[in-house]
Amino acid sequence: MKKICLIVVCLSFAFNVFAQELLEKQAKQRPIFSSYKTKNEIQTNMFFNILGLTNISYERIIYETMSINTFLGFGLVNDVTTKFILYPKIKIYFGDSICNGWFVDAGLILLDYKDRSGHYSWEQTGFGIGAGFGYKFINSKNWIFELGFEITKTSINNLGAGGRFFIITISGAKRF
Repeated sequence: MKKICLIVVCLSFAFNVFAQELLEKQAKQRPIFSSYKTKNEIQTNMFFNILGLTNISYERIIYETMSINTFLGFGLVNDVTTKFILYPKIKIYFGDSICNGWFVDAGLILLDYKDRSGHYSWEQTGFGIGAGFGYKFINSKNWIFELGFEITKTSINNLGAGGRFFIITISGAKRF
């Protein structure tokens, strides 16, 4: 019985030492997040700019695989039907590098929408939720290219298919 107890204790120490060595090896391969200097991003959605919706987005990295993003857009052209969008969201990344690669996101949306089509015009402010996915590529100089797709559901039922609409993201950004 003493031999069995002694073997179990020795094996538990051996597994513990092996696990620590493995964790130390993995930690050396990845950058340490607390010493990571560039945690902010400013970006613009080029797709919305082409459609006439001037926009800017700020993203703050809060953890190695998580960030908070706030999108702000203004329709400055008379033909644009969306006058204002505020879209804060949280992004969760999958991969080994810090906030890079595939991600999913979800958030709340507030928009002011004016329809100028047809014989009458109406304006409405609404709110809703959205979720999406995408891919973010970062080069060695911290320039970013992002592709994404989101679907949102708003309280404006006259908008699109019962208040649902899609957001396509083709963004350029800089991480600092």
